[in-house]
Amino acid sequence: MREIVDHLRTCFRVSVRRVFQAVPAPRSTFHYRSRRPGQAILRQRIRELAETRVRYG
Repeated sequence: MREIVDHLRTCFRVSVRRVFQAVPAPRSTFHYRSRRPGQAILRQRIRELAETRVRYG
C-alpha cells in the first residue's frame, strides 16, 4: 500500500490526503509503523531444525 501511495503522490504531485480520497483505504494504513521486534533469528532457527529433522511422507 505504501508503494502505491508514494507512486501516486509523485506522479500526480498531490498530498496523502488527496490520494486516499481516490484510493479506498484508511489513511492510518499509510502512517502505521510496526513496533514488533524482528524475528529473523527465530525464523533461521526453525529452518535449521526443519533441515536436520526431515520427515518423509
